[in-house]
Amino acid sequence: MQVHGWQKAMDALLKEAYSVNPNVSKSKELVKQAEFEIFKRYAEISTPDDLAELQRLNAAAREVLTIQNEKLGSPKL
Repeated sequence: MQVHGWQKAMDALLKEAYSVNPNVSKSKELVKQAEFEIFKRYAEISTPDDLAELQRLNAAAREVLTIQNEKLGSPKL
């Protein structure tokens, strides 16, 4: 299974955001990177065969929003 940029960005974000002493500015930067990589991958997906990855992307995007709201204090949409 190929590891895409969005997966690496999410891994880094999750490790930082859920660490014992997360760095808020680093977490915010990792949120931006994860958002960029997720939406870049959305643009690349084009076949029904990509449904499983699309579902993983949707879950990752929801997790980014959760981190923004709960860990970084951003207002909920």
